[in-house]
Amino acid sequence: MNSEHKKQLFIALRYSYFVILAGMITAIIILQVRNHRIQLERITALEVLMETMRQEMAEMQEEIVQQIKTETAIIGEQILGVNNRIQRVEKVYAELLSAQYRRTLDSLYKESDLVEKKQLAAKFFTEGNYAAASEEYAVIAQARPEDFEARFYQWYSLFLVNKMDMNNYKQIKEVFKKLEQSGYRRKEIREVLEYIEKEEGGLSKLTEDTR
Repeated sequence: MNSEHKKQLFIALRYSYFVILAGMITAIIILQVRNHRIQLERITALEVLMETMRQEMAEMQEEIVQQIKTETAIIGEQILGVNNRIQRVEKVYAELLSAQYRRTLDSLYKESDLVEKKQLAAKFFTEGNYAAASEEYAVIAQARPEDFEARFYQWYSLFLVNKMDMNNYKQIKEVFKKLEQSGYRRKEIREVLEYIEKEEGGLSKLTEDTR
């Protein structure tokens, strides 16, 4: 084997080595590219799955919110209905109780008893025992709503107990105005209403001055 042949054989071996090396590198690159593509496909599939789950959770959350709103509205309507029924029952009960109370008074106090009570109330009023007089007149007014005089003295006596007690002003005004509207008039009613008006006016002015 001459030197030229050896040289060609060496070149061929080197070329084969480089071809094999290039093939191995190409195979490795192809394998890595394929692995990368597989991983990318997996990541893409995972992202799609997560997005689908996110949408499903959002839809589920919206359904839950709508269901809660619907149930809340239904419960609110039910509570309102129950409250209305309770109010009607309370109104009926109050009317029945008032009627029963009036029947009880009628049974407890005969006409002669009421006459005695009115005399006792008048005695208390004359003596200046206005608190006791108011209590007696209140019983008579409850038993006989048509007795405007008893109603008047009930509240007039209460007013005389303490003219400065503003807690009673509102009800006293309401009762006295109703009495006048019913045709029962006395100068004392006008005097009391004017007195209350002055007191409330003075309190209102005092409140404004302190601001």
